[in-house]
Amino acid sequence: MIAVSKATLLGACYSMEMKQTKTGKPFLKFVLRVWREQREGKDKVCFLPIVAYAQSAEILYKYLEDGKLVYLDCQIDTYRDDSNIDRFQFIVEKFSFLGNKEVA
Repeated sequence: MIAVSKATLLGACYSMEMKQTKTGKPFLKFVLRVWREQREGKDKVCFLPIVAYAQSAEILYKYLEDGKLVYLDCQIDTYRDDSNIDRFQFIVEKFSFLGNKEVA
């Protein structure tokens, strides 16, 4: 059986937090605010958990600022949190910065 768990996302970055794994490798956690068009003409805002590792984490942390647009190719991952609840997150594989325009 072949399964694909990829996502292509475009949104604004918020709440960046640089951390280290137990082995000392850097990883970056942040929230991506994305918009989804609704039938009644109003956009729905979603907040997605994003994680980047190693060199991607360092570059994103250095150059990406809160509110700036970014394009991400991600792997969808699941994990069980401390409350034993299954959660999902998006692991960055590729990214592109989208100019300097800040999103309100």
